[in-house]
Amino acid sequence: MQDLSEFHSGIDYDCQYSHLYDDEITFIQHLITEHKLTSMLDLCCGTGIVTIPLSRLLSDTLGVDIHPAMLETAKGKRQGKDNVDFVQADACSFSAGRQFDLVIMTGNAFQAFLDEESVDALVNNVNRHLNAGGFLVFDKRLPIESQLALDEDWVVEKGYQDQNGDHVASSHKLAKYDEYSNIVYYEMQRTFADGTTRLTSIDLKFRSLEDIDRLLSKAGLSVIERFSSWKGNDLNADSGNLVCIARKSCNN
Repeated sequence: MQDLSEFHSGIDYDCQYSHLYDDEITFIQHLITEHKLTSMLDLCCGTGIVTIPLSRLLSDTLGVDIHPAMLETAKGKRQGKDNVDFVQADACSFSAGRQFDLVIMTGNAFQAFLDEESVDALVNNVNRHLNAGGFLVFDKRLPIESQLALDEDWVVEKGYQDQNGDHVASSHKLAKYDEYSNIVYYEMQRTFADGTTRLTSIDLKFRSLEDIDRLLSKAGLSVIERFSSWKGNDLNADSGNLVCIARKSCNN
């Protein structure tokens, strides 16, 4: 079962990560305008870092996440916009009661679905929520050697400022890699201005490009483009990251 401790606070998550999603927003904005898309479903939307800016281009936007603390922050940032809503639900099984032109998953959320049953349920639910000809866009890390190497000690990060403007020291560690399941276990450590330290963790499943193609095809989705980053860089054998655009058949 996935460890959810990393998502204990939407406010703290925004303080650390909100400035890191500009490339994702720009990439998806281009897709929306190029194909004249009008509706979007953001699965595992977190605090709405990507959802809310993109909603300005759309008539109907829905963000779904399982973590109440993240959604509380997202709803607080909505600022009365009536074309965007947030719902607490399981991405594998919920029903919005309508379909969308675009489904997105950012922040490597696709990797949080660890077993075959859950990822099958996820991509099938994506298909159910897409209009004919609709797009799925998501990112994930790829299982190359550099992504799977264990860290002997904590890797010190730049840190960030919390909501009070105080510095938070942060570090991470790839603590364990299960070669049988291709699951990586990450640990994160944050030390706050008052001296308290919070330890969190998250587990991510590393799937090959072939596995991704198989999963999507089985759910009725076809890969149409692949990149190695949200900047649109070409994918090659040494790429450690994947940005994938898949599409539902126009005949469905």
